[in-house]
Amino acid sequence: MARDDLEHRLLTGLERVGSVLRTLRRQSAQAEGVTGTQARVLRILARHGVVGLRGVELSRELGVSRASGAETVAALVGRALVQQVEDPTDGRARLVRLTERGREVHARLAHWDDSAGQVLDGLEDAERIAMLRSLVTTIQGLEASGLIPEARVCPSCEHFQEDPDPRAEAPHRCALTGDPIGPGDLQVDCDGHRHVVVLRRG
Repeated sequence: MARDDLEHRLLTGLERVGSVLRTLRRQSAQAEGVTGTQARVLRILARHGVVGLRGVELSRELGVSRASGAETVAALVGRALVQQVEDPTDGRARLVRLTERGREVHARLAHWDDSAGQVLDGLEDAERIAMLRSLVTTIQGLEASGLIPEARVCPSCEHFQEDPDPRAEAPHRCALTGDPIGPGDLQVDCDGHRHVVVLRRG
């Protein structure tokens, strides 16, 4: 079996699955009267709670230009789903955060995977865990290549303690929560993620 042929079939399969997931997310967003990008903004801001984010940070997480990010924020402000407030650490800066209405819409959007779960219905638990591990590795590779913003996966987090108990069913541990981490517990978008800082010499 040729490697190029295998890669082509894997990528084709991922593209088809991704297309289904994007459609389901889009339908969920449309039901709430927002676009897919606006729904992403609500998810990002929900993760940052009442603190919020500066516009430039939000645009970076979205992977869009500052102008595009500002346009999306303006549309959400007009819908009273987000608000802009003064940054207490810098009076010249503004923070974007969810309104109460925005939190309500986000809470409903968070259930989009109730219907998307059918994508995985045919997989046994062991297959799902193997897929999760492969996805974590793939996401790390995409981040290293600069194709996606910061990946909030366990192996790149400073709280991730690898193999403190290698013989255990859950050999890793999260220093933040104290919880053991098994192959099926790896996170792909963790709220408590703190990226490992690599110091370079020279």
